[in-house]
Amino acid sequence: RDGGLQVKCAFIWHAEFRTQELLNWQDGLWAALQELGKDWEVRIFVPYGDAQVRVGEIDIEQYPRPSQVLEAAKDWGPDAVLAWGGLDRPLHAAVRQLGKPTALCFAGGITKHPNLDCFDLIFVETDYHIDRIKHPNIRKAFGVNTEIFRPTQWQQPHFMAIMPAAFARYKRYDLFAQAFGDEGLAIGQVQIQSNGTVWEGDECHEVCLKHGVAVIPRITPYYMMPFMYGLARATVLTSLTYGGGDRAVLESL
Repeated sequence: RDGGLQVKCAFIWHAEFRTQELLNWQDGLWAALQELGKDWEVRIFVPYGDAQVRVGEIDIEQYPRPSQVLEAAKDWGPDAVLAWGGLDRPLHAAVRQLGKPTALCFAGGITKHPNLDCFDLIFVETDYHIDRIKHPNIRKAFGVNTEIFRPTQWQQPHFMAIMPAAFARYKRYDLFAQAFGDEGLAIGQVQIQSNGTVWEGDECHEVCLKHGVAVIPRITPYYMMPFMYGLARATVLTSLTYGGGDRAVLESL
């Protein structure tokens, strides 16, 4: 930017979080944005809430509706737009309305979608997606917050395996539940729909409970995750090949 002003980056995050979860957020994405925030002005815009908080170098604005997120980001006047998630998230179809260069931190899911054209740059976590996402500008950008995720001697294994993953069908929790039963621990985000039911619950946390798997239905504060990993002898991921989970491999080492 001319005049010595900081470059402004709007981070569009079409996901649902409680404010407390945003305050406790400390994964690799958080660490990367904190680094970016040392040189750029980074502001995160999130729907399904009503709060304004600051976490480290980053301001987070939460609005009740996705349309308000887009309007707030537009009013702020960013120089660049960064988003996180799968290709099919509704707000990703609208990022071009901000009229600035756009990039997506691809979080897994389907690799063919019209929203691909909404981004000038795609960041992926693995070489697998480089070969499968047909986009002219794709980069691998991946890591974990090593200030938190390191070996700990403060925990002893009580389970054979832990599966840290979103409670979604493509994670294939049925395989994990059948394989480990009461020797398994599942930890992830159970997603409550507007009608009060759990999204894909019968194929996720319910099948775990049926087979005796211990379930923690929300992602715990990230500073606790090393101790969660320490509760099990191994980290197991049963996701489909496009189902993400790459970060958990490094986090659990």
